[in-house]
Amino acid sequence: MLALDIMFWPFVLVDAIGGYYTYYSYEPTYCPAPTFDDTKPTVDPWGEPADVASNVKSEKSANKKIEQTVTPQPKKKISSRPIFVAVLESASGGVLKYNEAQFITNVLREEAVRALYSKLNVTIMTRENIIEMLPPDKSLEECEGSCIVETGKNISADYVSQARIGTFGKNLTISVELYRTSNNKLIASFNSKARDIDALEEDIRAKAADMFYEVIREETEK
Repeated sequence: MLALDIMFWPFVLVDAIGGYYTYYSYEPTYCPAPTFDDTKPTVDPWGEPADVASNVKSEKSANKKIEQTVTPQPKKKISSRPIFVAVLESASGGVLKYNEAQFITNVLREEAVRALYSKLNVTIMTRENIIEMLPPDKSLEECEGSCIVETGKNISADYVSQARIGTFGKNLTISVELYRTSNNKLIASFNSKARDIDALEEDIRAKAADMFYEVIREETEK
């Protein structure tokens, strides 16, 4: 005979041994009510006690609300207008040969491009651009201080820089200044001393980029 608790009513079973058809019925009144042990914690479907799972869910819900209410702080907007930076021809007063002074100028322009490329809408003016826009009687080698800024204004540059090479004892010296032409402000500079032009080039490459980075600071702090 089959000794199973039948959960659905009515249901018909065939007693294969006795050859009889037997009807079995389920009466809920004869089934004892389920009991629960309150001393044991209820287990969450994820395998954690109910109180722990509840705390985890509450914490996740709170974190989600915080994430939804916190507004990301906007980054400083960098000007999208065209910005022109001019590196004037280096002045050496005869300390360097003409081609050597040109080389120093080219290194400075290269470092300006490296520092500002893709950071701003910057155009580093070429030697040809500068010469074409200068007055015919203007000599770049004679410029110094405010004259550098005036030259920058004449060629419509937002920022202008120039290197001056001299000597100190047996060493070469270089002084480079970067001005903002709109307010005649000196925004950055650096000085260096080296035993020869090769060492001077190394110093320029080590320091010039940081000087030109000040253009970014000026444009983002407006």
